[in-house]
Amino acid sequence: TNENLLPNEAVTMQNLSYSITYVQSNRTTTTEAASNPSSSDSYSSGDEFCLDGNKECFYVLSDNGTTVTALAKYNLLVGNKIEYDANFNDTTTAISTSDPEYGIQSSKTLPDLSNMENVKLTGLVEFSQTNYWYENGNLKSNYGDSYPAWVFDSNSNLWTPVQNYQNYLRNMLNKTSATATLLSYEQAIQNGCDPSQNSCTGFLADTLSWLGTADSSESIWMLNPLMFFYSECTLDYILGIRPVITINKSDL
Repeated sequence: TNENLLPNEAVTMQNLSYSITYVQSNRTTTTEAASNPSSSDSYSSGDEFCLDGNKECFYVLSDNGTTVTALAKYNLLVGNKIEYDANFNDTTTAISTSDPEYGIQSSKTLPDLSNMENVKLTGLVEFSQTNYWYENGNLKSNYGDSYPAWVFDSNSNLWTPVQNYQNYLRNMLNKTSATATLLSYEQAIQNGCDPSQNSCTGFLADTLSWLGTADSSESIWMLNPLMFFYSECTLDYILGIRPVITINKSDL
């Protein structure tokens, strides 16, 4: 505004006209999103990351360069809930598929051992109906030539829940690079479990779940919150499912 263009005294204006010059800058303003992890980022055993906010979290097992392999923080909410009384009589209830957490990780699956006269275990599934990896007194050749042997495949009852979880990560969370399986005996040893001491440390210490590794024709290795040991693979022995994923760092 130029003050020399204004009248020196009050006047009544019949008509007023003015012009506006609008200048638009070609410069744009953006909010830069946080950069995704790249192959230059490094992760250590026990580091934690989450997908989809804080819904699906994992503990790093190994950094493979451009990918990370990690253990789910919680077991999958599938299978059954069992309550044991003081005499170890049990009551089994199937987990409802209408539960909003059904099929994905859930803190509901943490073992409730606060009262040993009323132990509550949630998210339990038997490994298989048969020892399908064994035949005619020997380990089948497609599972290796000695124990411990990796035996987790589509013959296991755990296969479908793990595959469903993989599909959930890929299709619902858009983590298309994610693959899901079970923890192996070797991974457990590398991340704090010592079978000679029947114990695990760190993030593996509070886990009640199957591994994908057999120790004999009748037994599968497992993680237990009280000790690390193998258990008999029988119809009346059931444990939880805690998936292991491998995922591109760019998907984190």
